[in-house]
Parts: sequence; C-alpha cells; structure tokens
Amino acid sequence: MVNRPALGVHPTPQFIKQIDQILLPIAPKGLEHVQPMMCGSCSNENAFKAMCMWYANKTRQGKAFTDEELQSSMFNKAPGCPSVSIMSFEGAFHGRTFGKLKSFFCLSVIFS
Repeated sequence: MVNRPALGVHPTPQFIKQIDQILLPIAPKGLEHVQPMMCGSCSNENAFKAMCMWYANKTRQGKAFTDEELQSSMFNKAPGCPSVSIMSFEGAFHGRTFGKLKSFFCLSVIFS
C-alpha cells in the first residue's frame, strides 16, 4: 500500500481511506498528513528537501520567490540557492543516495 504512489502505480480509490485508517493513527502526535515513500533512503532524501524548503520559507518570512531567486536557482547560485549544510556522522549508514552516502544527518545550519 505504501509503495504504490512512489512507484508510479495509480492508487486504488480506497487509497486515501487506507492511509487515514492505517497510517495516520500511528503517525507522531500533531502530524495531520502522511507522505508514503518507497524506502528509507527516499524518506531521508525527502526529509532533507522538506527541511531545506522549510528553512527557505522561514528565511523569506513566507514571501514568494523573487525573479532573481528563481533565475539564480537555475544555475545553483545565490540568492536562489543559499549555502546550507547537512552535517553527517560516520558509522550510521542510511542509504546510498546523494545526501547519505556516508552517514546519518543533522541539519546544523537550519536548527542553529
């Protein structure tokens, strides 16, 4: 059930009901939504992206992106792509995707 959308397989009509009845009851308190992922590595990568988007929104104070930010992001340059870091620690393997090649993560810049 969890992997269907991640694999691009169209979910059944009962999918939302299944998510509400099966996954939401075991979600951490205060969370109202669940995002199914294909695997643990995908989950961690998605968490990296979500935290970076949260940080960018916090930095912009909820304002929309400027034209300069949108244009510079296409070249991975500031101000559209600010310098943020993901600190990693040796010995905690969580996948072979880009953000986790060596270890687990701690978003030091975002939460400092």
